[in-house]
Amino acid sequence: MCRCFYKSLPIFHSFLVIYEVICGIVRLGIFFTNINNQSCNYDNNIFNNRTTFIGSNYDGFFITFLSLWFGYRILRLCRTGHHQPRTNCHLRHLLASRPIQRFLLFNCNCPCYIARPKWRFLVRFLFITISIGLRLLAIILYATAPTYYNYEFSSRTQKLSWICAITFASSILTLLLDYYHFRVWWYYVPSCDHNPFYRRYLKKYRRFIPYHLMGANRNEIQLWNEPCALQRFYLDRTLEYIMIFHFNTYTPTPHWSDVPNKNLLTTTYIGFHRTDAEAAVSIAYTDFNESRTRPQMLGFGIYFARSIFHTQFKARRDGAIICAEILMGRVLEIENDELGNVSNTDAWHQTFDTIYYRHPPQPLRDEFCIKSNEQILKWVMSIEPPFDTNVERYGCSQSLLILNAIVFNAYATKFSREFECETIIISPNLLVNPGTEGGSTVGWKQTGPSAAIVNSNRAFNGGYYPHSGSYCFAGGNGLNGSQSGLIQNVQLLGGVQGFTESQLDSCFFRAELYFYYQTWDNFFMRHGQVLVRLTFRSSLSSILNTVTTGELACKTSNAGWCRYINMFPLPRGTRSIDYRITFIRKDVVGTDIDSYIDDNSLRVL
Repeated sequence: MCRCFYKSLPIFHSFLVIYEVICGIVRLGIFFTNINNQSCNYDNNIFNNRTTFIGSNYDGFFITFLSLWFGYRILRLCRTGHHQPRTNCHLRHLLASRPIQRFLLFNCNCPCYIARPKWRFLVRFLFITISIGLRLLAIILYATAPTYYNYEFSSRTQKLSWICAITFASSILTLLLDYYHFRVWWYYVPSCDHNPFYRRYLKKYRRFIPYHLMGANRNEIQLWNEPCALQRFYLDRTLEYIMIFHFNTYTPTPHWSDVPNKNLLTTTYIGFHRTDAEAAVSIAYTDFNESRTRPQMLGFGIYFARSIFHTQFKARRDGAIICAEILMGRVLEIENDELGNVSNTDAWHQTFDTIYYRHPPQPLRDEFCIKSNEQILKWVMSIEPPFDTNVERYGCSQSLLILNAIVFNAYATKFSREFECETIIISPNLLVNPGTEGGSTVGWKQTGPSAAIVNSNRAFNGGYYPHSGSYCFAGGNGLNGSQSGLIQNVQLLGGVQGFTESQLDSCFFRAELYFYYQTWDNFFMRHGQVLVRLTFRSSLSSILNTVTTGELACKTSNAGWCRYINMFPLPRGTRSIDYRITFIRKDVVGTDIDSYIDDNSLRVL
C-alpha cells in the first residue's frame, strides 16, 4: 500500500470528474449544434438526448452543486452589498471536507460506509457497471442512428459516439480506484508487518482489521453505524462481524456446557487470544505455537478467552487481539479444585483435545486451552493503536470525524430542546489546566522529542492569538518531521465525578472530546498539524482501546481557529483515560512547529 497514493484518491477522483464534465459539455455542445435545422429527426434527437444524460454519471451532480453554491454567493452578495472577506477560505474549507468530496464524486456518504467497506465497494461496483452499460448503449444508439444521407448529421453522431467511447477510460479508472480503496480497508496490512513485497499468509488467516473499525468505535446514535443490538449468543456470526459490531465485553458463544447439539467433528467455538503485535504478524505466516513456558494453569497448549475484555487479565503480552473459530473436539470441563490435574503438563493431550475451565463465581471469565493449532479453523486480527500507525498515516479514520461530529451535534441539540425546561446537571471538564491560563504546563507531562510550549498573544508567531484568555498550547521548535506533545492521565474511578465500578462498566457512558486548534497552512502544503489521542485504561493500566482525531490542519482561515468535537464509547473496565496532544511539523524550512491548541475539554456523559 502506498500512503501518498491513498491520500491522493480524492484528487484522482476529482480529475476524473473534471474529465467527465468536459466530455459532457462537449457532447451537449455538439448535440445542440444546428439542432433547429434537424426538425425532421426530432423524435430521434430527443431519444439521443436522453442517452446523452444517462451516459454520463457525474456531470449533473457536479454542475448542480457548483450552480447552487455560486447562486448562494450571488444572492448573499446582493443582500449584503459587499463581498465577504473570507469567502475563499470558506469555499476552500468546504471543498476540503471529505463528506463534501464524497457527495461530489457520488461516493457513499452514509454511516454504513464506516464499518462496511465490502458493502460499499459492491454498491459502487454495481453503480459503475450500470453506468458503463448505459454508455455502451449510448454508443450503439449514436453509431446506428439513421442519418438520412445528411453528412452534417452523420458527422455529429460519429463524434458523439467517439466521445462516449473515450469516457470508458474514466469509468474503468474509477472502478480501479474504488477497488484499491477496498483493498486498503478490507485487506489491511498493519505497519508492524515489515514484509511489504512478498506476503504469503496462511489460508486459515482471514485478515487484519484496522483498529478504527473495531466495535468500541461504533456509535449508538448513528443509523447503520450502531453496535449490534442483539447481545445474545449466536454461533453463526462471522468473525469480522463479531469484531466490528460488538464491544470488547461481548461473548459470542455460551458456556460450553450450554452449547446445543454438540458434535465432536463439527461443533466450533469462538475464542479470543491476546499477544504482542510482532507475534500476531508471525502467527499470520506460521500459525499458533503452543505455550510451554511455566507456569501454565491449564497445561501446555494454546489459550483462549470468551471475550476480548477478559484476555487482558490472562495474557502475558499486549498489542494485538485475535478472534478465532475453533474445533473443540473432545472437551474436559474443570473447575478450580481440578486444576492440579492438568497444570504444567500435556498428559491430557492423549485423551482430550480441549480443557475448558469454568469460573462459577464469574462465568464471563471462562477460558479454555486446546492442544493443537490444527483445531483452529480460521482467525482475524486487530493490531492496537500504539503498535500500528498505518491507520493514522493513511488517514483512514479522518473521513469519519466530520460525520460523527455532525451526528453528535444534532443529537445534542435535539435533547437540549426536549429538556430545556428541566434541571440539567452539566458534566465537568475532567482536565487540569485545559487552556494553560496559568501560563504554564502544570498538570501535563511532555512527551517529546521536542518540547511543547505555552504561547501568549503573538509571542511565538505573529497573528496567532489564543482562542480564549491570554495563553494557549503551541508546538514549539523542532526539525522536519519532529513532534512535540503533552499528556495528562484522568482518573475516573472515584475522581471528580465520583464514578463507581458498576457505573463505569455499564457501557452507557461516552467520552466527549472537545477542543479548538489552529495551524500554519497554505493551499499546497500543510506546515503544521495537531492530533489528539484518547487511551482508555483498566485498573491495571492495560490498554482497552485507543481513539484518535487523526492529523488535523485548520483550513477555515490562516490564522484562525477550528473546533473539534466527537464522542466515543467508554469501554467496559475503563478506570482512567490518557489525554494526549501531539503537535506535528510538516515543513522543511525553519524549525517552528506551527500548530496550536486551546480550551481542551474531556467530559464523561
